[in-house]
Amino acid sequence: MSRFAVEWLVPGEPDRFTHAMLLDTERPAPFVLAVGHGTDKMHALLDLWRTLKDSDAAAEAIDYVAARLDAKR
Repeated sequence: MSRFAVEWLVPGEPDRFTHAMLLDTERPAPFVLAVGHGTDKMHALLDLWRTLKDSDAAAEAIDYVAARLDAKR
């Protein structure tokens, strides 16, 4: 089982952003490491990955999101 999990906030209205939250399941719940948003799940994951890269997050968190991106392609 992975230390990380992605939680989604998907809007019911078409003009709203989708949000992806990266959770660290080894810390007290809910512990959000970073959030990304975009017009759909793919864009939200990409924004989350960029946020992690820009904040010098742990490599394992960046790799976890990168793997989710590869799975969506």
